[in-house]
Amino acid sequence: MDVAVVEKDNAVSNKDASVKAAVNVARAEERKHYSQLIGKEKKEKITLKGIIDKQKLLVSHLLNRSVFAERSAKRANREADQSARRSSDIQHMISGYEKELADLRNENRTYRNVVTELETLVDESASKLKELELSVPIKEIKKTQAGHGGGLLWPLYIWDLILEQLVSGTPPSSVSANIHAHVLKFSPCTKITELPSIWTIHRARSVLLIVCQTLAAYRLVKAGKWAPPFTDATSRRQVSITNLLISVEEDELFK
Repeated sequence: MDVAVVEKDNAVSNKDASVKAAVNVARAEERKHYSQLIGKEKKEKITLKGIIDKQKLLVSHLLNRSVFAERSAKRANREADQSARRSSDIQHMISGYEKELADLRNENRTYRNVVTELETLVDESASKLKELELSVPIKEIKKTQAGHGGGLLWPLYIWDLILEQLVSGTPPSSVSANIHAHVLKFSPCTKITELPSIWTIHRARSVLLIVCQTLAAYRLVKAGKWAPPFTDATSRRQVSITNLLISVEEDELFK
């Protein structure tokens, strides 16, 4: 009886020990299992957190880009509006410039026509001036230089005028005044710088005498026959003058 009780107690004790051991093993396995689950969950949590952080960064980056894109779009719209306004202003300016250019072209065409007419008038005036210059070969009455380094002498046409007036009977004191009056009347564009002096005109009388004698001798030499000579005496300004008259038969005046 006692042995059975002891065996029962031992069996109960062994069973309790076995149960406790099984319970401990089960607890250990459960703790290990939960530990693994917790570690796995932690890893998954860490991985999920990293993904969420990445998503947050990506979302933040996308938001920043969206904001920048919106700002860029607004700026582009403003610039487009400004460009449109400027383009409109430029179009108005271009239209104004084109109108001004057309007006200037018309005005330039008018000026060209006027310039053409003026050029024609200038050519006609130049032609007339040339004709006038040809009609007035003497531009200035003055002494001219004879040769290189020579003195100033009266040109031949002045001597011709003086001799012509002396032959016509003009007094020497009136020759210069007559030349001045004739030049002003018939050639007003001729400049009178100097006129012959009375001394020059007195010398011209000697020249006229030599010319007359030379012409008389020339005509006598060229004549084939002479008429009988005659003499005649006269006086002028208290000066006695003896004339020798010889007629030339072949002369037209004699015929």
